[in-house]
This record gives sequence, C-alpha cells and structure tokens, in this order.
Amino acid sequence: MQDVEHLQLSFLAPVPRGHQVLYARLRMGPDSGTLASFVHDLTSGVVYCDRRLAGPLGSVAAMEDPLGVLGGFSWSLEKRVAGRVSGVVCSADADLTTTRLAISVEASSYR
Repeated sequence: MQDVEHLQLSFLAPVPRGHQVLYARLRMGPDSGTLASFVHDLTSGVVYCDRRLAGPLGSVAAMEDPLGVLGGFSWSLEKRVAGRVSGVVCSADADLTTTRLAISVEASSYR
C-alpha cells in the first residue's frame, strides 16, 4: 500500500485524479516566517500557486521548472512531495479559498 500525503492549500488546485504532481512548500529567506507553496501538475503542465509566488512564477520558464526558477530568488525549500493525485476537493467563496489534495507518494520523494 502506498503512503498518501494529505495537503491543505490556501489556493485552488483542481488537479484531476491520476495526474502526476510535484508539491513544494518554500520559506522566504532562512529567518523568515513567510511560507508559500505551489503544485505543479506534471501531466498537464499547469502550475497552481499561492498568491505570494504569482510574481516569481510569472515567467515562461516557471511553467517548465517552477522549483528551479524559485531557486534564483530568496525562497528555500521546506518540503517536497511528488506522486499521483488520488483525490481533491476545492472550495471558494468571498472570504476563503481552499484545496484539500491527496497525493499517493512515490517512495523517494518525501522530504
């Protein structure tokens, strides 16, 4: 049985079930409390991200390698999860946007 990572995100990431994804949580600078995250749908090429990453991920290069692009800024990797989406629930209203994402984790991707 595969491990399943359950993530709670503050942005919409309606990734279809079965798609291969990379999730990353980053910290802005080593002493900062500012965290942000993104989900890269590797199957479709779509990147979903926290609003704090919308500027740095605004280039064409970020669509191919968002983690590599963010390495050129002051963001440092806190957590990385790669695997296949086994479920997703998205909700949005005027005050709250959330995604609950379940990822069947590949054995060597959890950090």
